Amino acid sequence: MIRPYKPTDLDSLVSIFRQNTPVYFAEHEEADLVDYLTNLKNPQLVFVEGDTILGTAGYYLAENENTGRIAWVFVAPHSHGKGVGRQLMDYCLAAIRQSPYVQTIGVRTSQHANSFFARFGFTEIDFIPDFWAPGIHLYQMEMPA
Repeated sequence: MIRPYKPTDLDSLVSIFRQNTPVYFAEHEEADLVDYLTNLKNPQLVFVEGDTILGTAGYYLAENENTGRIAWVFVAPHSHGKGVGRQLMDYCLAAIRQSPYVQTIGVRTSQHANSFFARFGFTEIDFIPDFWAPGIHLYQMEMPA
């Protein structure tokens, strides 16, 4: 089941984030995640199975740029490849596409997840080596809405 994020989800999501560090995220990004979720201004979703949170994904709309953006997508390692991330992304993309002004959808990711986003139609528009941390490169990707 996909539902909106609640402040009581923070500890579970930090735990899942740590399970994905340092492969998918740099350790220093945890503080950014906590700040983002604590001061949440955009829709963030969680995927729940029973009482267990398995992943999260969020999005926001930049009206002045005619752009939607995907934010903080990650899934518990034991749920990788089981459709959790796909369902979260499908939900976010559908919500973004409901906006009449959004023409482009963007995401910033690394070489460890760029192929995941490519499956949805995202293509690379920029690359910066060692952006997130040594050995974790930035792939900026976009797709038409």
